[in-house]
Amino acid sequence: MKKIILMLVVVLIGFLLTAGIVCADYNITKGTPFEFDPVYGTFNSLAQIDATHFLNTYRGPDDDGWAVILTVDTSSGTITKGTPFEFDPVVGMHHSLAQIDATHFLNTYWANNGGWAVILTVDTSSGTITKGTPFEFDPLYGAYNSLAQIDATHFLNTYYGADGDGWAVILTIDTSSGTITKGTPFEFDP
Repeated sequence: MKKIILMLVVVLIGFLLTAGIVCADYNITKGTPFEFDPVYGTFNSLAQIDATHFLNTYRGPDDDGWAVILTVDTSSGTITKGTPFEFDPVVGMHHSLAQIDATHFLNTYWANNGGWAVILTVDTSSGTITKGTPFEFDPLYGAYNSLAQIDATHFLNTYYGADGDGWAVILTIDTSSGTITKGTPFEFDP
């Protein structure tokens, strides 16, 4: 029986771990853990950029919003990182990340008692990240985000909103200007 090996990338508090799964017998092996943030690293959200690069957003030092490009060498299972980028210097928790295109990603997160979204642009050759203008989609809360792409410019975000209720909003992005707008938020679980 031919063995199929899958590469998993797992993010734990400030560490990234690669693991291989052999589907024929369901055995899991692990690679060497890589500490991508020696200070902090919670509320991670990970998205694949290409075959060897991943974008990770997380709560880093000072509870701020951080992002880093992680590179995985699939032959050895080793991980390296680009330069960490602080995209929100106030607060950044409860991230959800979705790929827009080859170099742009939408990230929703909770910051300073509001729900925020920002477009992050990655350059895998230099390992650097830049950002568009952050957009507040919920001025009251906006935590525990879950983001999914609808089409090339629209994304559905569900989150913990006012009074602890379940909310959803459609976010529309423009990568040329880096701007984000929103539709009317919908309370799906009052």
